[in-house]
Formats: sequence, structure tokens, C-alpha cells
Amino acid sequence: MKVKFWGVRGSLPTPMVSEHIEEKVRYILNGLKQGDEDRSNNHISIDSIKNGTVGGNTSCVEVTAGEEVIIFDAGSGLMPLGMDIIKREPERSRKRFHILLSHTHWDHIMGLPYFAPAYNKGNEILIYSPHPDIQERLELQQDPRFFPISLYQMGAKVEFRILNKEESVRIDNAYIRCMAQSHPGISYAYKLIDAGGKILVYSTDAEYKGMVQENLDDTIRFFHEADALIADAQYTFMDSFEKQDWGHSSSFVVAELAIKAGVKRLFLFHYDPTYRDRKLLEILDQTRNFAADLTDGYVPLSIDLAVEGFEFELSG
Repeated sequence: MKVKFWGVRGSLPTPMVSEHIEEKVRYILNGLKQGDEDRSNNHISIDSIKNGTVGGNTSCVEVTAGEEVIIFDAGSGLMPLGMDIIKREPERSRKRFHILLSHTHWDHIMGLPYFAPAYNKGNEILIYSPHPDIQERLELQQDPRFFPISLYQMGAKVEFRILNKEESVRIDNAYIRCMAQSHPGISYAYKLIDAGGKILVYSTDAEYKGMVQENLDDTIRFFHEADALIADAQYTFMDSFEKQDWGHSSSFVVAELAIKAGVKRLFLFHYDPTYRDRKLLEILDQTRNFAADLTDGYVPLSIDLAVEGFEFELSG
């Protein structure tokens, strides 16, 4: 199974502006020593974030677990993903895409009208959600009052699949199930298990503060022994107290849940649009220290930032 991040921000796309670029250039010109970079397939270099960027597109993650493309969420990151698909496979006239939506807040659906493969006749777009009115919601987004081209003028065949929260569904060579999460309007986490038994959990837009123990236990069971967990870490620990009931979590909370669930690798995800890369690196460092304190210095999982463009592989 291969996983690639195309959008990692929450709430609103966050393009870099001149001030941010100047900050990056100033860092480089300061002549700070670069650490040894490990450019292997499964490692994120801290220096590559300092000299580059975590990214500014909203939620979109590509998964390859067979021949077809599985996509978690259709945030603004869906646009560059679509352009990349057209570029890397121009000769293929027909392809099927599976888009699983956590929920339909703007930052998770705004990329769909700009998904280039949806304009190619012969392609199929299958959209999955436990929300029974998902078709109506997405049709509304492309109503002429909000977008000039309707969902059914795009060219590709668009179908909707309503998921049952109690059952697994097979998509290509993987099985996927979902779990409701505490978030305004209800967000859903997804667990994907590939043919080799590797487990990926995508769990964005969830707030755990105030949840009863039974619900926390359900979350831990859902995360259990995931090889990789992509989890909502929108706020710092302190900011999460000021924004209760907004439906998001902090990196400390998801790290603790991941440790209790026996997760092997945690990716912090869905960052607040006001947090610059430097702050995200501070959050990463603080979270790793917090996890070390929880486990008396031995951290049983790796913790990284989800970075736009980063790809990793889960294999036997």
C-alpha cells in the first residue's frame, strides 16, 4: 500500500505569501547547520520542512492498494492530485476513482469541482459516505449559484455509495470500514486494510475532549495496531481548550490515543490555517517529548507531520 499527502491543512487553504517566503530565506541565509538527511521512502526530513513547506492545501490523501485510486477527502489538494494523475497517465482513457468523504464541510469537498479526471468521459467517480444525503450535498455545491458547471456536466460518470457503519466494504484490493466521530455535523474516520493485512486509519475532524470512556474505548479499538494513523491535530494543547466544541483535537490527545491503541506510526494532520511551518515543527517536537514522558522515555511509535507531497509505503 502506498500513501501520498496532497492536502494537509484544515479549515481553509493556506498559500504561502511573501512574508512566509522571506522567513524561509532568512533561515537558510543564517547558515544554520543542516542535519543529516535521510531521503528514504519512509522518512520525513525536518530540514526539508524548514527549507520547503508543510503545504497549504486542505485535506486530501491518495492511497494505492491495487489497480484503482482510493482518495480520502476532496479538499483543495484534490486539484493537484488530479493534475498529477492526468500527467502521469495520459494514455489511459478510462479509470475508476473512489473518493471517501469524512464529512462535507467546505475544506473537505471544495476540490471536487476542480478534479481534472472528472472532466474526462469514460472515467468513473465513486463517492462514498455514511451521510444518506451525500448526493444532495455535493449537487448543491455545484449548483449554478455557487459553481458554473454541475456535477453531471463534468464528463465522468458519478455514482454515490452510502456506507453502513456496521459493515466493511471492499474497494479494489482493500476492505474499508468507518466510525462516527465527535464533530459538528458528524465526521467519519476510515480504516483501510489491504490484501497484505496492513492497516491505515484516516481520522480527521474529531474532538475527544469530554467524550465518555465508552466512546474513547471505541476509538482505541478502531485505531488498534494500525500501521499508520493519520489524525486530526488542528490545535495546540492550549488552543484546544479555547476552542472547545469546534470539533478538533490536539497533537497531545491523538498521541496518547495512538500509544494506547498500539499504533506504529502517527501522522499529525489538518493543521490550523494560522499555524506557520515553524510553529508546526515546535508542535511536533513538543508532541514527541510528551509521548516520551507518557512512556518513560521509550516511545513505541514514530510521530511525524503530514507534509504535502510526501509519500510512504506500508508493505509486508
